[in-house]
Amino acid sequence: MAILRVPLNHSLYHYEFRVELGSMIYVFEIRYNTYMGTWIFSIYDSANDPIIMGLPLLVGIDLLRRYTDDRLPPGRLFMYNLENNNQDGEEKDLGDNLLMLYLEDES
Repeated sequence: MAILRVPLNHSLYHYEFRVELGSMIYVFEIRYNTYMGTWIFSIYDSANDPIIMGLPLLVGIDLLRRYTDDRLPPGRLFMYNLENNNQDGEEKDLGDNLLMLYLEDES
């Protein structure tokens, strides 16, 4: 079972990038919500059709676990805080102490 670190950047408050997960290309949209005080993200398929919209980047849970869309990557996607795994991290932690990790599905 391989773990992939998804590249994140705290210096941009709204950006998109393409990432390959489970042999499929996805578009991730990352933005900082100042009202909520947290980073949120959306996932689109390679044709830019939305799959999941506006999901907070919370530490300690599988971000995709409650979704059943067949277009989603087959593995698990989660946030990990290098300094304190129980906290969601601060605005400037994204990509440094606050990592997005993808755990590939073994099947």
